[in-house]
Amino acid sequence: MLSLLFPSGVTTVGVSCSGLSPQRPETKGQQDDAGPYVVTNADIISGSASKKMAEVRTFLWEHWSKRKLGHLQLTLFSKEGVATNTTYEIEPDEHGTWSLKVSLDRPSLKGTTSEHSEYRTYTVRRTASTHDQQSPVTLIPETEIRTGDAYRLVFYDEKDKKVGVV
Repeated sequence: MLSLLFPSGVTTVGVSCSGLSPQRPETKGQQDDAGPYVVTNADIISGSASKKMAEVRTFLWEHWSKRKLGHLQLTLFSKEGVATNTTYEIEPDEHGTWSLKVSLDRPSLKGTTSEHSEYRTYTVRRTASTHDQQSPVTLIPETEIRTGDAYRLVFYDEKDKKVGVV
């Protein structure tokens, strides 16, 4: 980590300069872990799924917005009982840029092979939760405090293309 002291007496910490490798965590023990969260069809019917998903969104947003290392595991079951396992890693990428790495594992269905996919998100935006699909999307300012049941998280890649939602 590089600290610079300017003539005005202001100190800047964490300046990234080309040629310097970004400071990366040495061990997974330096990150916050959450989960595993499991959401079943029974959770959806009983209403407990929304509470669990609010906790997931809250963890992801708090760690993303504060640039804190984090790891979260989520398993979602379809109404047919098929599980999708998702892992979220809030961390700097190989260039030191903060990102959210999302890994999904889906089982094989109807003769297909199981699927593993990964992507990195470089922008996370909170949008107001709406129940009708006709309303325009309302972005929530980063500084506004809300509970995880009052927004959705939308993930964008390095080209600002939408790649996921929680």
